[in-house]
Amino acid sequence: MNPWTAIQEEAHQKPITAAVAAYFDRGEAAWTHKAWGRTVEGLTVHIEDLRDPDIAVSCLCLGGAIRHAIAEHFGFAMGETGGLADELCRLYCAAGDIDPTDDREPFLNAVIDWNDAPGRTFDEVRELAHATAFGWEAALARVKAFGEEASS
Repeated sequence: MNPWTAIQEEAHQKPITAAVAAYFDRGEAAWTHKAWGRTVEGLTVHIEDLRDPDIAVSCLCLGGAIRHAIAEHFGFAMGETGGLADELCRLYCAAGDIDPTDDREPFLNAVIDWNDAPGRTFDEVRELAHATAFGWEAALARVKAFGEEASS
């Protein structure tokens, strides 16, 4: 299976987005902002640290949870999922009406910026995770419409 093709298929999108929603169903202690993740001691976990199996991550930002779910689904190291996460984040951007950034990974970075916005709450993050996972048909339709808009 080619993960680059698979990540665009509903058969892979649905379980990954459902895993992200389930991750945040653990409660507010599962979420962080201004970092990919944090240890139990509250120390910041950087993206390069996510490749280290000896670092115990206790909470993740939305982007980190998406990368974690992709890693679990495809059997990758979490730090090696950036491009795939960017592709999947199209659904989160569509569900949350989040504009992509001008960065290298525009959809993933937009989700991270949204997660880290001042005043962002856990409830908003959990709601977006659920809207994407369980309202994915509507999000997928918005992604397709966004693509058509961009090409006209």
